[in-house]
Amino acid sequence: LVIKENGTSEIVGTSLNNDLVEIMIYYPVGAYSKLEEYKQSTLYSMKLLKGLRRIVESSPTVIDDDKKAYTTSFYYRKIKRK
Repeated sequence: LVIKENGTSEIVGTSLNNDLVEIMIYYPVGAYSKLEEYKQSTLYSMKLLKGLRRIVESSPTVIDDDKKAYTTSFYYRKIKRK
């Protein structure tokens, strides 16, 4: 699991910013049958964090040959005061 900050954007006309966060899941090749359970567990854990909101559906699951893992991403935003 990798958490990557993807920058900040201003909400025009307010004193608020959007922090953009990408959650990348890497799961070992050969264990695809367990990937969905891991994704759902991760999504549930993220749902428990206050102030974060998922903004788009997950990216498609693909194989990363360099890491020998299935990978997919989820995108979140956190609104905070400037």
